[in-house]
Amino acid sequence: MKQMPLLLFSVLLLLVGCKKEPEKIAEIEPVETVVPQVEYTISLQPYNGVWVPKNYVDSLKVSRSPFASSKFLKGINSVVIAAAPEESKTPIKIYYGTEGEQGMIIQKDAEPYISYNTLDGTVEERLFINNNLLTFNLNGHKAELVRVAEVANAKDESKGVNDVTNRVLFDNKSYSCHCPDLGGFTTNIKLNADGTAQNLFGYDNYEVATVFVSDIYPMDKIYFKNGSEWGKSYHYKLEGDKIRLFDMVINDEGAIDIKPFCVLEETQFFKLTPNEKQAYIEENKRSLDELVVSHYGEYATMGDMMEITGVLSSLREQKDNLSFYMFVAGQIYKNKMADSSNPIGESLGISADDYFYHIFLERPELFYAYLGADKTPYIQRRLRQAVKDRLQLENDAADGTRYADSLYNVHIQYCKGYEWSVKSVFK
Repeated sequence: MKQMPLLLFSVLLLLVGCKKEPEKIAEIEPVETVVPQVEYTISLQPYNGVWVPKNYVDSLKVSRSPFASSKFLKGINSVVIAAAPEESKTPIKIYYGTEGEQGMIIQKDAEPYISYNTLDGTVEERLFINNNLLTFNLNGHKAELVRVAEVANAKDESKGVNDVTNRVLFDNKSYSCHCPDLGGFTTNIKLNADGTAQNLFGYDNYEVATVFVSDIYPMDKIYFKNGSEWGKSYHYKLEGDKIRLFDMVINDEGAIDIKPFCVLEETQFFKLTPNEKQAYIEENKRSLDELVVSHYGEYATMGDMMEITGVLSSLREQKDNLSFYMFVAGQIYKNKMADSSNPIGESLGISADDYFYHIFLERPELFYAYLGADKTPYIQRRLRQAVKDRLQLENDAADGTRYADSLYNVHIQYCKGYEWSVKSVFK
């Protein structure tokens, strides 16, 4: 029994000696996490548009003279920006006068910069936009440009200054004038903001000078054109509702001078009060056709009344000529193939009836005025039938509501006083 504790102690030592050592676990070195750098950008689309110097536009609205305002176009004339969605940078066009060069809008830390070339190299300046105003540093001075269009002129993106000039000076206006050297009395002359023109003495577009680097005479200038061909040019002055045109001449002293040529007068009849309209009619009714006088309240411009009077007078002289409506087309659309010396217009590639149907659509009051005044049954039947035939073709091609019905509703409301003539055509 005395040996028992010694035995237990020996067994315990044996068990301890036989205990398995734990396996060592390999140490894992920590891996460094790399976070990709994200370059944050903003959309450049709010900067899109055609931008011109604000000082020029403000001056033009007051002076109404591109020549007087051109001092604000000595640096950048216009900037054209058309950034696509999601673009972080975009090429732009910068115009100096009529010459353009490439620039860029880039971003640094989500802030836009305008990049352009100078004699000293490429310059990058911070670009700001606020309340439709684009600003940046230009050669040490603050440039402020105002947006004048959302997109550039489709025919010529350099025309930003021209387009805003046309819009400020001539938009939504109609003129008439008596210019013997340009065909006599002309009405409904319109100079549109995009440079196109109507009834402009045979020309279909115009251009107002905005750059006066080496102009001979210090005065505003306008060019009348056909397509890309330059026609006549005149100096001009805006006075109230008149455009005074001047020819350039050499005076007796051998110096360059100007002389008055003719005057275009704004004729917006609808702006007059009822009493002013009545006074104008009383003063001019002897020179207006009685049909026009009886419906004077329906005309938008004084030029309209003079035009219809002139055409009605010519129509009465031509009423025995079955192609008299070609004469109407010549008077309204200035078709050189159909005028007073050639009322039939035989060499035209379009039929007389098609021409008159166009007049029926574009100037229905003229159509119905003659239809109600002429006493020749054959001509009346011919006119009605020409229109009805073409209306039927439109109806056959239309879906849903009949074309003639919709047109009838427009004509019956627009051509007040001619209701009987309207019904005789459509019913």
